[in-house]
Parts: sequence; C-alpha cells; structure tokens
Amino acid sequence: MKILILLRHAKTEQNRDIDDMGRHITKEGINEIKKMGVFFKGLNIKPDFVLCSNSIRTKETLEYFMKSSGIKPEIIYEKFVYDNNEKTIISNLSIVNKSVRKLLIVGHFPSVENMVKILAGSSIPGGKFETSAIAVLKFDTDSWNDIMTKKGKMEIYKSPDMLN
Repeated sequence: MKILILLRHAKTEQNRDIDDMGRHITKEGINEIKKMGVFFKGLNIKPDFVLCSNSIRTKETLEYFMKSSGIKPEIIYEKFVYDNNEKTIISNLSIVNKSVRKLLIVGHFPSVENMVKILAGSSIPGGKFETSAIAVLKFDTDSWNDIMTKKGKMEIYKSPDMLN
C-alpha cells in the first residue's frame, strides 16, 4: 500500500515586483497552513519522505506544516515540482525509494489538482484545489512506479475553509 499526500502551498504575496520563485506566504497563509497541520496531525499519517517545490512559498508552507503537525520526514527540494507539470512530477516518482510508504508532495496549482484527477479519477470538492488544502490518495501497490496503472482512491480532501 502506498499513500500519496498532496499539499498545495499557502496563500502568497501578490507582489509583481518579486520573482515568482521568491514570493513569500502571507500571515493569512501562515494561519491556514498551521490549522491544516493540526488537522493532519489528527489523521495520524506520518509521511516518510517529502518532495517539495524549490520555491520560497512551498518551503515556508512545509516549515509551518511540519511544526504544527509534528512530522519530521526526509525532504528533497526539486525544481520539477516547481515547474508544475503533473506528468513530469508523476514520472519522477521513480526517484522515491521503494521503502517509502507515505509520500508528501508540496506543490502548486494546477499540478496538485491534476494529479488527483489522473491518479484517482476524482474531482476536487468545490471544484478547485485551494491554497493550503490537502488530499490523501491510497494505492494498492508496493511500487511508486505502478501508481499510473493502479488507480488510487482519494480518501481525504480538506481545505482550510472546510475546517471552519
């Protein structure tokens, strides 16, 4: 059994004078991702490994999420996650060690939403994968290479608004 956890970065600054890679999350984003971390802690799903976009906003999102959820997995920051192409992200899952059972990907819209559609054949409640939202997909396989052929099931989708 493999579990894929998808987390979209928190709300960010809309400052056009800052390079997209360098945008920071807002105070509202910090509060929302902390709430999501507390929610995630209650699920008792501890990822073994994290693939995180190499942007500032995803790194900050992951930092606050880890603190509030109490998780401490190994982390790799990857440009291919920032590049926001779901097929590229999925094809690169082969870099994840087979022993990893629970993988967290911290990424961007629309790739996180499209991964849910491709891998689980599910749509997102409310129509859009919101900032700071999380989806948990389960796959009946022992290899990350097989998740394209073994359709997963979306077990959980929560956004900060759904926790209010």
